[in-house]
Amino acid sequence: MAFFAMSDIHGDRQAFEEAWARLSTLRRDEPVYVLGDLIDGGAASGAVLQRVYELANGDAGVKLLLGNHEAMFLDFLEGTDDLDWLTQDTGFNTTKSFFTATQWQALVNQLKADPTNARQSVVTALWQTHRQLFEWLSARPLIAVLPRQVLVHAGIDETIPDWQAFGLSRDILLSKFPPTTGYFEKVVIAGHVSSRQVAHDQHYLGHIYYDHASHYFIDGDTLKSHRVPVLYWNDHSYQEV
Repeated sequence: MAFFAMSDIHGDRQAFEEAWARLSTLRRDEPVYVLGDLIDGGAASGAVLQRVYELANGDAGVKLLLGNHEAMFLDFLEGTDDLDWLTQDTGFNTTKSFFTATQWQALVNQLKADPTNARQSVVTALWQTHRQLFEWLSARPLIAVLPRQVLVHAGIDETIPDWQAFGLSRDILLSKFPPTTGYFEKVVIAGHVSSRQVAHDQHYLGHIYYDHASHYFIDGDTLKSHRVPVLYWNDHSYQEV
């Protein structure tokens, strides 16, 4: 089963579009797995998420898995977050990317006039402008298990023999750290931790790292490299696109 995989776009719309253009020159009808963290960091989080939503709704082969940043955002929208999203969103960079300039200014004016319930006002405004998008996002899975590979944002618990029954906790799938390397019964393809950090080698900035055993790390540290590496499996070998 051939497929493409990418991860950790972090609001860099140009880097995503360049990655999409590269894979499109090779793609026929293979699935494209996006392993989460579309948002946070860059200025275009809302636009990147909207773009992937539109691609997925026009192409059943485009499949988004949740990353920890989408999960934190959804927790905020649903009122279940332990940490207040707004205090973590520096300069409201991600939050305001879901609004037009006019909408954002109107919301800011509303909050200035009545700051007593700022959190709920922001949540209400987000749902009002993007309900369909966020309902779709909340229904995305955390993992894709294929015959030969596992695709996931951060990783799985590889120490548990029956890992499909007991090694798939939400925290591990979304936020596993440190990453695991070495032999495993399936090929694990993950983002979350940048390839250069796993490899301890700056040459992997913007590229994929393979541990020469069972793990591909495809987080190219987009905010620094401005490049989203794409992994292509063509039924015979893996290659970086």
